Amino acid sequence: MTDLTDAGGVAEEGLAAETELKFELTSVDLRRLAKHPAFEQAPRVRRLVSTYFDTPGFDLRKHGLSLRVRKVDGRYVQTVKRNRSSDIFDRDEWEAATPTAKPVAEAIAVTPVAKVLKKAEAPVAAVFATNVERATRLWTTGGAVVEISVDKGFIRAGQRREKLWELELELKAGDPAALYALARELFEKAPIRLSLTTKGERGYRLASPDAPKRAPNPPLLPQMTVSEAFSAVLRSCLVQVVAASDAFRRAPSAEAIHQTRIGLRRTRTALKIFRPAAEDGRSEWLNGEIRWLAGELSPARSLDVFKDEIFAPEALTDPKAGARYAQQLEKSRAAAYARAGEALASTRFSRLTLELALWVEDGAWRHTPDPGRAALLVGEIGGFAVDALDHLRRVVRKRGKDIEALDPDRRHQLRIRAKRLRYATEFFARALGEEGRRRKRFAGALKALQASLGRLNDIAHAGATAQLALDGASSKALTFAAGELAGRARGQEPAVLIEAAAAYDDFAGAKPYWPRARREKPEAEASDPTP
Repeated sequence: MTDLTDAGGVAEEGLAAETELKFELTSVDLRRLAKHPAFEQAPRVRRLVSTYFDTPGFDLRKHGLSLRVRKVDGRYVQTVKRNRSSDIFDRDEWEAATPTAKPVAEAIAVTPVAKVLKKAEAPVAAVFATNVERATRLWTTGGAVVEISVDKGFIRAGQRREKLWELELELKAGDPAALYALARELFEKAPIRLSLTTKGERGYRLASPDAPKRAPNPPLLPQMTVSEAFSAVLRSCLVQVVAASDAFRRAPSAEAIHQTRIGLRRTRTALKIFRPAAEDGRSEWLNGEIRWLAGELSPARSLDVFKDEIFAPEALTDPKAGARYAQQLEKSRAAAYARAGEALASTRFSRLTLELALWVEDGAWRHTPDPGRAALLVGEIGGFAVDALDHLRRVVRKRGKDIEALDPDRRHQLRIRAKRLRYATEFFARALGEEGRRRKRFAGALKALQASLGRLNDIAHAGATAQLALDGASSKALTFAAGELAGRARGQEPAVLIEAAAAYDDFAGAKPYWPRARREKPEAEASDPTP
């Protein structure tokens, strides 16, 4: 693959595709990376000033497009990029020479931007700009050529400015496996952090909090194979985890913790659903690391929920004890947030995200010698999705019978299965071509069941969380206050159980929105032995 802006002259306008990995950098990382042979070559250093354009309503952003004009070596190059629906590492790209720093209509006309702008209510204008010094090297290995770029500079949007230090590895020719191998080698030199946020995304975030965000659910298409769909689902999960963890590092918040945990649960759900087709020795390690990370974030999330849903100092017998309890709760939350922050900043987390990304692209599951799995991977996603949804629905219906008689542990297991089904319906909605009222009704009934089961789970653990909030602090007054809070929560259980039973009945009566299964399975056969 040729970088059209790096050739001897500005390339003719056209479509190319780029495969790259990007990482965040620190000065310490750079010193460590310098020990790798790929950094021995003297770099080519250039100043790149890029201006990104969009309409006031961010119409290009909403359609997964970006439009920029970059000044490099005294020349201007206009670039349009389009994120592919199923891939976070490959993007379509159109480039053309321009005489000035403003977009050229003739070059836009041959790109997807033209179609979007025809319907837009206003023309494009500058939204933000990047100014970086780029040091570029080429690394040749095993017949492949990888371009290594180190960017140091900043993004500016109006009066706001943000530092920008990044490492990009782009495959210019040869097997992508060489790119992945180099990424692992560099990671062993320095625990560089995988970044799935483009400069454009960072610029939009800096320019406006109202800028559209990347959709969390993968836009699967009916013609996709099981392999393509699995890759798209896992990539979307990885994007959510990385984006939410980055948000937490910038500004720790309950929502960032929550979204990171949702991303992790979606990832585990995808690994579970697609296990018949895509499993190898590495998948178990990935699953274990995801469980570790979820465990590190769990105390913070539990205390957030406790504070918002259960803690009620006005209901306590002793107001002074309530005030002391509130102080202790905040200390405990701060400690839990610190623990979460350490996990998300750790080398272990960086390794997990990198290895998950590389496993999606080139894991052993893609090259399985098992004929049955190989055939399943190349089959269309539709039949696989129907079978998976049917199975998950049967499991939830079977486990939810007599919901009011279930003990807390079995209700918790039912809640896990309900979440798994909900994520699956989100994964597969477009792949099955169903976006109508039936799907909305089914999804709404499932969401209500999951919500009531979540409240029951919070009630069941109220006592333990009330003690967790004390974090070892003990006094008769605080212990009594914890007991009061737990008792108050348990007092809500009968009413929530009634809600859960009604939600289950509504769910059980909601017809599946997907087509009939390829093979009918009796209700009695529904089983799901794994936790």
